Amino acid sequence: MYITPKSYLDFISSYQVYLKEKNSELSIRRNTLFSGLEKLEATNQEVARLGKELTKLKPVLEENMIEQEKLSKVLEKDKIEAYKTKAIVEDEATEVETQANEIKMLQREAQDSLDEALPTLEKAQVAVNTLNQGDIAELKTFKEPTEMVDITFRAVAILLEERTNYDKITWSDIKKMLATNFFAKLKSYDKDNIPQKVVSALDKFVNKYPDFTPEIVKKSTEAGKSL
Repeated sequence: MYITPKSYLDFISSYQVYLKEKNSELSIRRNTLFSGLEKLEATNQEVARLGKELTKLKPVLEENMIEQEKLSKVLEKDKIEAYKTKAIVEDEATEVETQANEIKMLQREAQDSLDEALPTLEKAQVAVNTLNQGDIAELKTFKEPTEMVDITFRAVAILLEERTNYDKITWSDIKKMLATNFFAKLKSYDKDNIPQKVVSALDKFVNKYPDFTPEIVKKSTEAGKSL
């Protein structure tokens, strides 16, 4: 095959162009490779730095984890205590409500008893005002009182003289009581402030005698009925 000088020159020119393109391509790839290597090196350095920092922080992180576990246990304990406290508060609230209801019931019962007792008290006050010296003088002449008279005046002695030992009150004691400003003591008696020990003693005393009523006492003495 015969190659002319022109053909040879054209071949050389084409080869130069191809070689230039390949060199340019290789240069781009080399630059890309160098850039990648630089980034990889920088990444390795950053990883190494972070690794050192992590090594330094490891004790702190471990301590924080321990503190978090302790805090978690404390919170769990507090939670349990809070539930216990809540239960106690709820029980106390229930107890308070129960007591409040009981107090309201007692107040209603007390008011009912008061409403029932007031008319009797008013009648008793009127009856006391009807007493006179003659009635009392009659009683002083008794050597031995009837049972109902004795019971009546022992009850009066419990109130006026706060004699809570009612079993030891004698008719002689009652005569002395009748002789010492009896009317004044009786009419000025503070019925709204009777000591509790006197109320208790009188309640026990009266309960011993179920027949102790004004109607039955009246059969023995009019003065006793009024008292």
